[in-house]
Parts: sequence; C-alpha cells; structure tokens
Amino acid sequence: MNSLFQIPAACSKISTLSDGTVRIQFDCQETAPEEMTKIFALKTQQGWLLFNSIPIQETDLPKELPEFDGQKSTSERLYNTLYILHQKMGGKNAEFDIWRKKQMEIIIERIKGQIEKFT
Repeated sequence: MNSLFQIPAACSKISTLSDGTVRIQFDCQETAPEEMTKIFALKTQQGWLLFNSIPIQETDLPKELPEFDGQKSTSERLYNTLYILHQKMGGKNAEFDIWRKKQMEIIIERIKGQIEKFT
C-alpha cells in the first residue's frame, strides 16, 4: 500500500529516548476524513519521513532510499523492542536482563515447535 500523502504540519517537539532513538512530534491542523484515515493507518508502521517548510514537489523526492551508516542490526532492534515492552509493562531496569532472557527462551521454544512440525 502506497501511503504517500502531504499534510501541513509543524514540528512541535523533539526528544531523545533512553535507547538513543529520537522522537519527533508533528502537529497538524484539522483535516478531511480521508486524510485522517491515511494518518491513522500509519500507526505502528515504520517508514520514511520527508519534511520541507514548503509543499513538496515530485522533483524533491529521492530516486532511491538512502542507506544509513550505523543502522541497527535485527538483534539490536529485538533487544530495544523487548526493552520498551518491559518498560510499558512496568518493569524495572534492574530486572530487565532476567526478563529478557525468559522472553528469548519463549521465542526459541516457539520456533522449535514450528521446526518440529516439519520433521
């Protein structure tokens, strides 16, 4: 699904999170229901952000998506995702490593179960 669209927005807040990522908050004026549907469809989706202080023209769009140096590995992403889940569940930092290891064992056992289906 191509969810590319433009909407006027103001960058209202920038902050860093404990795992080093950056949170950027944009505020938009009230908009048409069709645009709101597109916005809500983006929730929890990962994508690319292109921002300009004037309307974006087709010539402004990159021909290819850039590759970023230092992009997180899949294991780093899993670690960070587990950390965020642990925090959302009210976990304490000191308990994270023990909790993470238990979660990894659950994932490993689930995959082993899937492997057994093929043998």
